[in-house]
Amino acid sequence: MLRNKSLLLMVSMLLLLALFLANCGGMNRYSSYISKTQTDGPPPSGFNPNSVKHLTLKQESQSEYGNAAYLIDNSIYIPRSSAKGYSQTGIASWYGTQFHSKLTSNKEKYDLYALTAAHKTLPLPSYVKVTNLENNKNIIVRINDRGPFVNNRIIDLSYAAANKLGFANKGTAKVKVTAIAPYSYPINKYNRKSNNYYSHKKSVESFTLQFAAFHKYQNALNYKTKIKKLFSKYNIKFNPKINKEKKNNIYLIEGKVKNISQYNKVKNLVAKNSLTPPFISKINTKK
Repeated sequence: MLRNKSLLLMVSMLLLLALFLANCGGMNRYSSYISKTQTDGPPPSGFNPNSVKHLTLKQESQSEYGNAAYLIDNSIYIPRSSAKGYSQTGIASWYGTQFHSKLTSNKEKYDLYALTAAHKTLPLPSYVKVTNLENNKNIIVRINDRGPFVNNRIIDLSYAAANKLGFANKGTAKVKVTAIAPYSYPINKYNRKSNNYYSHKKSVESFTLQFAAFHKYQNALNYKTKIKKLFSKYNIKFNPKINKEKKNNIYLIEGKVKNISQYNKVKNLVAKNSLTPPFISKINTKK
């Protein structure tokens, strides 16, 4: 009798395992959605429209933080020197409780009740008019953060802004974003009489690429010799170097390129020869 119960239990467990494996595909389809709803969303106690903070437009200088060229997922973003003339149509999204009270890119605290937004390249701060092309509602928001870093999205609005535009429940909407005055200006580089704008930001001089990292110097030297021969074979002038990172006691194979075109050329050549492609580890700038 005990033996039969054990056999029955084993068969039941195998059936459950088969059902689990059969449904794994379906579970994975919703994993990103589940993750998002568990980490971000509207205020848990409900959204009070009367708590939305009034936005006052004012002339400002560009922030000390968040206006330099930066790197996200091996992609380079170079902020504009002025928002003047900017206009773009695309998909808007919003962010809420997960980021409430956390610092934005220009070191201000994100407030989901404030009419603010994140943009990849507009100066911080900037004012833009956002029009929901699906219902023709529009508002003005202040850009004080960087993002969104999701394909086909051009702006990430605060929850309050998305609510006013009528797509908070939907999550995304097709919008038109247009920069409006007053345009922020680089610190100490604005002539009020002539209304001229001068960029004080550092320009990108080159990009540092990292090819590999080794604990032993001889292994690093062998790898450097290997890729140096590869570049020489294809008549590419590129001379990677070995730099020791003292903090982790490792040897890095690194080299510099002047632009993204050169980076893609080097990356594609390395990948074509079955080696791990390099990634951009640093943006080198000059005034």
